[in-house]
Amino acid sequence: MYCLDSSAIIEILKSSEKGEKIAQLIKDEDLCSTTICEVEVLIGTKGRIERYAQELFKTIYIFEFTKEAAKKSIETGKELQKEGKTLIGADLFITGICKEQNLTLVTCDKGFKDLKSIKVICIE
Repeated sequence: MYCLDSSAIIEILKSSEKGEKIAQLIKDEDLCSTTICEVEVLIGTKGRIERYAQELFKTIYIFEFTKEAAKKSIETGKELQKEGKTLIGADLFITGICKEQNLTLVTCDKGFKDLKSIKVICIE
């Protein structure tokens, strides 16, 4: 299942070139996102785009940040530290959810590119 990161959702909502690439990739796939991405998107949108975002979130499954996802986030954070890398708060939480649920993250955020603990499709 593809998990849409907030950056991917925003590109889809804007109908940008990246958004079109993502739409082609996900067209026949089961989709989900996270409560964290929902917050990020809805805080950063307004008007027509916000209404589209609200409708999108009603049509896909939304995973919550659980205690198990927190443990997976910690594991990932420690793995990254060993490599001299970091991932900031919300992104680390999204990674934990994806790791817990065995999801493929679809994103436009290059910060996720080097993750080894989950499958990431980065649209550039």
